[in-house]
Amino acid sequence: MKVREVLLLMLDHAGGALQGRTLIQKRLFFLSLLMNLDLHYYSHYYGPFSPEVDKALGQCIALGLVEETIVGFTDESGGFEGRSFKYGLTSDGNVVVRLTRRHEPEISGDVAINLSNLDKAGHLDYLKLSIAAKALYDLRSKDKPVTLSGIIDEARSFDWDVPEPAVRDAVEFLKFFEFFAAESS
Repeated sequence: MKVREVLLLMLDHAGGALQGRTLIQKRLFFLSLLMNLDLHYYSHYYGPFSPEVDKALGQCIALGLVEETIVGFTDESGGFEGRSFKYGLTSDGNVVVRLTRRHEPEISGDVAINLSNLDKAGHLDYLKLSIAAKALYDLRSKDKPVTLSGIIDEARSFDWDVPEPAVRDAVEFLKFFEFFAAESS
């Protein structure tokens, strides 16, 4: 299954649209971890970034499968996105989703199950998912355990506004999965 098909399935799972490139990148980052998909993420300023995901989103827009609309500037509650975009499935995108499910039912089912698991862990906004993704990616890259204190220390080292409640939500999200190691005392 191609990255753009996974992206289309993810948009469909979200009710047909998601707001924000960062949110799409981070949701696919966690989905790739849950499904052992190699989407070639690398460390980026606001957390792991995949050029393949970015390219797939651009292809979906160019092919008329996804519509990109500017929804304005982000709120003032923190974060780093200056302008926000909404990405919604078009009628052609919905056709591709149906065809993908028909031709690749097993993988499509796995994508749906793992997206549901992400939802069970919490509906985090792009900032909280970015904190969780960046802390997890950076700690693993440094061969450090993903612990509460490790995440808090890592989040404090970010050179961006990281509100304490957002860190707590990111920690709770990571605790839901096996990404989180027990703190040794």
